[in-house]
Parts: sequence; C-alpha cells; structure tokens
Amino acid sequence: MQEYDVIIVGASAAACHLAKKLQGLEVLILERSKETKKDSGIVSKRIFSLVPKVKRFVTEKIGEMQFVSPGGRILTLSSEEPFAFRLHRDNFSQFLKRQVRRKIKYETVTKINFNDKVEITTNKNFYRCRLLVGCDGAL
Repeated sequence: MQEYDVIIVGASAAACHLAKKLQGLEVLILERSKETKKDSGIVSKRIFSLVPKVKRFVTEKIGEMQFVSPGGRILTLSSEEPFAFRLHRDNFSQFLKRQVRRKIKYETVTKINFNDKVEITTNKNFYRCRLLVGCDGAL
C-alpha cells in the first residue's frame, strides 16, 4: 500500500494544474487512459493568468457565443474583445501532463472507501490518502 497526501482522479487540465500547485505534498494522479478526452477545448481568458505559455495553444478567439436552452430559447453573448478561446486540446493536455508526468499513474479506479483516510483500489494497486480530488469529468 502506498500513501499520499493528495490523490487526484483524472489527469485533466485542472488536475495537472492542481498537482503542480501542490508542491511540497506527496501527490498522485490516477488516470485510466493516455488518450486526451474530447471536449470543446474552450477556456475563458482567465487561463492566461493561470497557465504560462498557453497562448501557443490558441486556435480560435471567441467574441460571440450562443447558448440554446432545451426549450429552444437562445442567449447570445458578444463582445468586441474575445472573452473565450479554443485551445488545441491534445497539445495543451500533453504540455500539462509533461509538467507532472512523474506524478501520473495510468490505472483504473475500481473502489473508494472513506475511513480515517481515503482508500483507493485500482486495477493494479491499493493507495491511501488524506484528501481525494475528483477531476475525472463527465461520464
């Protein structure tokens, strides 16, 4: 059994950023697949203050966006200045994962028990931690 201060489930952009910020703690990221999850790749302009060098991954500047409700109502956001950006998702994810690669293990979580410490069983190992963070996204 291996013990960590923090275990993060999912190697998303948020997970990699968090792991990097938790310097000084024993951190493990558990990710079931080496493939990047497919999503829109859209981020707010706040990303530039959080992640250095992110500009090189921008593929589109977004100054207008429409949201459609299940009932068909349309809400349009627009601005002269871009308020969101589409990133090249695969390249951005690989960039973040390289920064924390020693903390990532590619294993599938099969069971979680909450006792005095959190106990995590994967298809390969058994871990314990003080704090568990879920960054595994939508199913």
